[in-house]
Amino acid sequence: MLLRLGRRANVSVEFALVSVFVLLPLFAGSADMLEIISAQAQVNTALQSLYYFALMNPTVASDTGNAGKVLTLINATALHQVALGTPNGTLSYDCLLANGTTTPTTGTCTNSTLQIFASYQVTSNVNLILPLSVFGFANPFQVSTTGTIQIQ
Repeated sequence: MLLRLGRRANVSVEFALVSVFVLLPLFAGSADMLEIISAQAQVNTALQSLYYFALMNPTVASDTGNAGKVLTLINATALHQVALGTPNGTLSYDCLLANGTTTPTTGTCTNSTLQIFASYQVTSNVNLILPLSVFGFANPFQVSTTGTIQIQ
């Protein structure tokens, strides 16, 4: 009988050690990865909203105040708050030549079609549960996406 009690105690101690050192970090790490995936989806949605804004309002696509208002509307119901990054509404110009190639320009084209592009970067910070800085993850972890859309 004493031997059976000792085995049960061993199993209890082993389960406690496995729970604390294996299962708890596994579940917390999974929660962190879900938070990162969720934040990345939120950032991508915000970038698509900025694309739509730029397409519908090409004359003010480079106005960061209006782009910030779009992000304010997104952040009103967002799980992760998003912000504009470095290329926020930067405009670039290309001339589309007759042979299908493009050349960068400053905003005017002669004998070719002017193409205007708007570039945006959207970022968000995710606070991690586990201290994953040991594995190269910073806390808070920053997700971002950058994109360019042709508006004219």
